[in-house]
Amino acid sequence: MMQRLANIDGDIRLPTYSELCGPVLAKNVENLKKELQPLMRAEEKEGLTLVMDGWQDAADRPVLDFFAMTSAGGRFTRSTDAADGCNTAEYLADQLEAVIKEIGIKSVDLMITDNAIPCQLAGAIIEQRYPSIR
Repeated sequence: MMQRLANIDGDIRLPTYSELCGPVLAKNVENLKKELQPLMRAEEKEGLTLVMDGWQDAADRPVLDFFAMTSAGGRFTRSTDAADGCNTAEYLADQLEAVIKEIGIKSVDLMITDNAIPCQLAGAIIEQRYPSIR
């Protein structure tokens, strides 16, 4: 498809695989780091809120998404296939704990989940494990 677009106007030169994997990727990584700097500074200064949201994909499989939120905005942290136990509090607590450890325990001040009973129980488990997180 890209080649068809390039053929419309002969002046368009598509990047090679090596260019995409090298300088183009490096430039995009640097741009992303610059865009995330205000968010990362806010995380360091004021901490963050960890948000967990569950949903089902097009194949009806359960998925958990995690976001790190601050006053400066939010960032996607991780998405997890939750088919192995999304309805149990212990599974959800373990998933939350993995993300908390990945982000840094000292950075997370608060967590938000939906109001389902397993999520409420998972929140209580996390509060027991990490009293500084509410």
